[in-house]
Amino acid sequence: MKVFDELSEGSFISINLIGNDISCTCETLKFLTWMQSKQRIGSRIRFLNFEKYTCFSANYRQKNFINISEIILELQKNCSSKTAVFVISGFVLVLFIVIVIAGILYRYRWKLRYIYHMTRRSLRGYFLLQNHDGSEIKCFEFDAFVSYAEEDAHFAHETLKSKVLSKYPSAKLCYHKEHFLPGRSIPESIVNAVNCSRKTVCVLSEHFLASEWCIYEFKMANLEKIYKRCDQNSLLVLKFGNVNLDSLPADIMIYLKSRSYMEIPYNIDDSDGFWDLIVNAIMDE
Repeated sequence: MKVFDELSEGSFISINLIGNDISCTCETLKFLTWMQSKQRIGSRIRFLNFEKYTCFSANYRQKNFINISEIILELQKNCSSKTAVFVISGFVLVLFIVIVIAGILYRYRWKLRYIYHMTRRSLRGYFLLQNHDGSEIKCFEFDAFVSYAEEDAHFAHETLKSKVLSKYPSAKLCYHKEHFLPGRSIPESIVNAVNCSRKTVCVLSEHFLASEWCIYEFKMANLEKIYKRCDQNSLLVLKFGNVNLDSLPADIMIYLKSRSYMEIPYNIDDSDGFWDLIVNAIMDE
């Protein structure tokens, strides 16, 4: 069409399409509209015997060009509805894909966060030491990372720490207030503390469950246990105070149902035998 329009700028052009198979479909709508426009007075392109042309619709019905205006109007109506269907279908498909991807990302969000921070840790130059047979050398900076809510800080720092150090003076416990490096993001610091500690000890309380960062610490420690420590006993839960077990997050509930945990007694000072169990559990390799 563009070629004919350019040629017609210098001379008149006559075109005879009698005997040619012409389609009356959405694909040829633009061509049919162009042909009709050339029948106006003053056009330098003329289609000879235009009224005698015929075309075939998508269902092979023959139509005469004497009714070209009706043919074009019908095609415009049908094709616009098809375009709308294609646009809506495409939008629905894209929306479905986005929802599926969002669902996958949401379902595995904690694992993806863990992988992200572990990847950053590796890129910053932290690598696992390995024996000649490829097995990992157990080399940790801390014996345990203690995860607790701020409201339980006295128990975590004074009671728990003193009990561990009284039996194992050389024990090294990691606390966020003492060992998180300034300027480093909290999620990265948590993953680093979990990874650098032989065990993670979670002081599970109502305050713990209400803390976003405490939940984050548990999830990272649980992922570390599953994916990096081959499900070893690297996560220890200490139930502290009254905890509504019905309100636990799903992964904590699953852990408590599948693993043994310890409950801190109300009379903390008169439970030496119990504290021996806890300290041994923390320091046990």
